[in-house]
Amino acid sequence: MFDENGDNKISRNEFEKAIGNLGINITTDEMEVLYMFVDLDGTGEIEYQEFIRRLRRSGVNVRKKEDELLYTLYRAIQEAGL
Repeated sequence: MFDENGDNKISRNEFEKAIGNLGINITTDEMEVLYMFVDLDGTGEIEYQEFIRRLRRSGVNVRKKEDELLYTLYRAIQEAGL
């Protein structure tokens, strides 16, 4: 759903498009923060393991704005049956 070109990485463009397709409305600044928060190694691309690791770390106990945004994404993915 996120990795449109099948390279096992999520580019910034793929990430932004997927967030929009899930109906999550966030500002450009929030998108930037969220992307940097998920891109754990700072390469500019989110690898599958990074994405999964960050999703697992962002459980129900939300502490930061980034965690809250990521949890919203996680819930949307679950609701979509993915």
